[in-house]
Amino acid sequence: MAGAEAATPAGEDPLGDLLQRLVQTGQRQLQATAGSVSLVDATGDRYAKVAERGTSCRLGRTLGLEQGITGQVVSRRRPVALATYADVRVGHLAGSGSDRGHSTAE
Repeated sequence: MAGAEAATPAGEDPLGDLLQRLVQTGQRQLQATAGSVSLVDATGDRYAKVAERGTSCRLGRTLGLEQGITGQVVSRRRPVALATYADVRVGHLAGSGSDRGHSTAE
């Protein structure tokens, strides 16, 4: 067998599709404007955003837990609410976007 990628036809990602549906369902149920799913690596010090809707992160990119609001949520192991996204001390999103001035909770 050539590997796991040979088992999935090009253009189909069953896990990715499932995670996107999970985000959409959660977003609808919570009446949220955005949602995402991130996975933490085995060492517990990095995460990767694997599904999102209404956010502007790059999927699959790994980040340290000190980065972004998702890193804060994972580090604290509880929800985080901010008056504005600009309150995130170390982030990975551009500071000039229109979303930076809005309140956020994750």
